[in-house]
Order: sequence, then structure tokens, then C-alpha cells
Amino acid sequence: WTGTRGSRSHFRFELKLIADSGLVGYPNAGKSTLLNQISRAKPKIADYPFTTLRPHLGSVWYPDKQSVTVADLPGLIEGAHLNRGMGHKFLRHVERTNCLVFMVDINGYKHSISHPYISPLRTIINLGVELDLYLPGLCERQSILLVNKMDTEGAEESYDTLVKDLRKYVKTEGGDKIPKFTNILPISAKHSQGLEQFKTELKQIIDSIKLEKEKEREVQMSADSLTNDNISFEM
Repeated sequence: WTGTRGSRSHFRFELKLIADSGLVGYPNAGKSTLLNQISRAKPKIADYPFTTLRPHLGSVWYPDKQSVTVADLPGLIEGAHLNRGMGHKFLRHVERTNCLVFMVDINGYKHSISHPYISPLRTIINLGVELDLYLPGLCERQSILLVNKMDTEGAEESYDTLVKDLRKYVKTEGGDKIPKFTNILPISAKHSQGLEQFKTELKQIIDSIKLEKEKEREVQMSADSLTNDNISFEM
């Protein structure tokens, strides 16, 4: 027996994290601080953009001994679907999350002195657009909006304005690229304000998603069983 000549190929493997939820936001929105507060994960925290250069996973534990995994993903910027900034290194991990947690700074975002100021509302719109351009339908997943840094001066007034403007935008523009938030929660990740309510609502969403998937599996198993029975009967 003689074998045949072998072949040579080049393959590229891309790791995609699997997590219950993923933190989506611009750089310096407070995602790493949030993960540090609600889990035992210790991502790098600093006062400059792109502190997180690779995803971090944390587990949020509950009194019933169940947990929810949360992924702290690198900051997203406008043009990420074209691979700008962390680009696809960020977006490919979002694909594998069941729930999206959008996080915005109530004070808006400004990358540097030479860059224009981006309001909280525009930040939300940009995030939704980038996700949809990368993978249509991605921003339609169940999601929560966290408005962070509510401990800063003038935050409450800015929050009321943001909620009003967001509702107006959805009503006038249609909101096709705006995620359908189950709730909008004002928080201060630094001071742990509002985090217990967030953890409770996050678990409720994840539990509902898991229940829905379990029902879909049962329906599929029933359909497969009926198909197999029909094949056996015909034979």
C-alpha cells in the first residue's frame, strides 16, 4: 500500500468569546469599572481611551447560586465596522453574546482636543449603526442601556434630556438602528450606584432568553421525532 502525496494549506482561526452578555460602549465609558464592581474580574482601569485592548470575562453570582457571564469588550468608535480602532477585534466577540449592555457616559465623549464632541444621544445612535453595519440585526438583540457617571455635576438634568431626546429620535426617525432597550438605567459604576437593579434586570433577561431557547429546542426535538417516526413507518 502506498499513500498519495499530501497537501499544504494555510488556515486562520479567530477566537470568539461566548458570554451571556457583552458590554458595548465608547472608550472610557466605564465598562471595565463596571465589570470590576459586579464580578471578581480585574480588568485594567485608567483615565485614557482604549485601556481595554482585549476582552475580559467576569461572572456575576446571585443568591440562588446561578451566575451570568459578562464580557468587557474593547471600546468601539465610529467606523469600527470598517475595522477602525479595535474594529473587528471587538465586533466579532459581540456576535456570540445573548444580551447587549450598552454603556454611555452622561457627559458625552471626546477622543481628544482635535476631535469633535459626541453627545450621549449621538453615541447611542453611532453604536447601533456600527453594530448593524457589521452584522444586520445585531442591534435587535435584547439589550439594556446604562447611563454612567451619574455622580458628576449636572448629570441628573443631562439624563432627563437624554431620555427625552432618545424617545423623540425614535419617534421621528423610526429608530431602526437604535437598539430596543428593555430599560434605561442611570448608574455610577465608580460608586456602585444602581448596580443591584442592573444585576437583577440582567439576570431576568438572560433567564428569559434561556427559557425561550429551551422551548425552541423542545419544539425542534418534537419535529425531528415526528420526522423519524414517519420515515420508519414508510419503510
